[in-house]
Amino acid sequence: MLKACFVLFSIATLMCLIGSNAYAFSKACVYLQADSVGTAQMQVVSDNWASRWSVPFEVGQTQCVSLDKLNDEDHFVVQVKDKSNQNTVLCAPHRIVNVETPISAVFIANEAAQGVRCSNFNGSQKNILQAKISVANVRLTVEEINQFNDLIEAPEVNVKLSSVEQEMLDVAKQYLVGTLSKKSALERLISMETQTLKFALDSDQVQVLRETLDDYVRFGFFRGSASLELMGQPSAFVELNDKSVVPNTSALVDSLHANGTPVVAVLGKARIGSPEAVREAIKVASKAMDTLYLNREVAFVTGGYKGALDDVYGYTRIGYERAKDLEAYTLVVVPEAGINDSHQFVDAKDVYGKMWGDDTPALVGVSDGAMVFAWYGSWTKIEIDTLLHQKKKVVVVNPFQKEDEQILEIKMKKGIVKSYRNPEVAAQALLKQLPAKEALKASAPKDVDRLPLRDDALSEVEYFPFSRWSKESGEQTATSLICRTVPCESVYP
Repeated sequence: MLKACFVLFSIATLMCLIGSNAYAFSKACVYLQADSVGTAQMQVVSDNWASRWSVPFEVGQTQCVSLDKLNDEDHFVVQVKDKSNQNTVLCAPHRIVNVETPISAVFIANEAAQGVRCSNFNGSQKNILQAKISVANVRLTVEEINQFNDLIEAPEVNVKLSSVEQEMLDVAKQYLVGTLSKKSALERLISMETQTLKFALDSDQVQVLRETLDDYVRFGFFRGSASLELMGQPSAFVELNDKSVVPNTSALVDSLHANGTPVVAVLGKARIGSPEAVREAIKVASKAMDTLYLNREVAFVTGGYKGALDDVYGYTRIGYERAKDLEAYTLVVVPEAGINDSHQFVDAKDVYGKMWGDDTPALVGVSDGAMVFAWYGSWTKIEIDTLLHQKKKVVVVNPFQKEDEQILEIKMKKGIVKSYRNPEVAAQALLKQLPAKEALKASAPKDVDRLPLRDDALSEVEYFPFSRWSKESGEQTATSLICRTVPCESVYP
């Protein structure tokens, strides 16, 4: 029996076109949902044609099949099979007519007691006239709201979109189709934020993040190849096979473990702010990383965001640069949204997921522990909770704590983490929690016994124009400029 959940969606597929203005599908896509099991393949079958089975794809990935071989009015179905046991299900209870939307086929496939039961979402809306997405029509439709409600079903109750969330998504769509400037979009989105409702905006995506009592719900738009597409994730806590979804970093982690070397993630704000704030952040983070590395050789992994295109500086950059100063191994896991502005000279790198946040389970999965630097936002909170969910070790470094509050306990959705005012104390606490050298060696695959030779290019340090530092940085990392020695000079007098 196939025990997997599949969802097919794109934003244009939420709008049925009726009458003479109807168009044929261009593709059918399957998204392997978070609670799916195994590796899937998909196939499209019509009366006179069948596509090849797609390449295998994993949880969190999407696979599409072009429908350019079909004519208007042709019927087709989509089949999905679990590659591990070859069981196949028909992911549509009825044949789909190839005249519904110009972008992609859409139907919802949900796990049921008897396996996977699929239903065509558009099937119940044949009599509702909707307009195509266009610059002149950027408001959310009733059908889009209903589809969001289906996609972002919380663990216990169906979480309806609030009027604020609907307005946020209106702003998101206007920004991505070009009718609203980034500055105006930011101003409007910021004004709508609440403690449990945040947003993330990039050139090709807008996400809304809602915190529930025990989870995080993500939904939004990203720019697809032919249209805006819809993303919805009802839970942040996704189980992944790291060796399948991030093979390069996983292979290096196996080699590191075989040598008894743990991998530590450096997490925190990607855009710290003023040059003064950046200087202080570099001192704090470098002191913590130096303490770790000088007491036990570790490798460092980050989300890979460089900040060159936005001329910003954050902990993802500090984690990379200080690791280079220390000559430590560097690893990066980044989504497609971050490819063009990510570190290049790393020892291992994988691209996983489309949007920021998709990469979090994989990034955490290749880590043995993490240091999280305050102040951080809601997106970093997801990373902390994911670390706890995956039973990984994590400490928070917060130099903003009061002097009489050297160590605090922070309650998260998935447990308690300790927050330390002193970065050296935090590093020492993490060192005590990391797996022992012999335990790591025992856990590594038996056919891995040594680290690969490091390419000279991978050991290089990359620089980028950073206008607020350009007069003094020269051919140096900002971390080595501020921390002229290893270890970094003391943060506290």
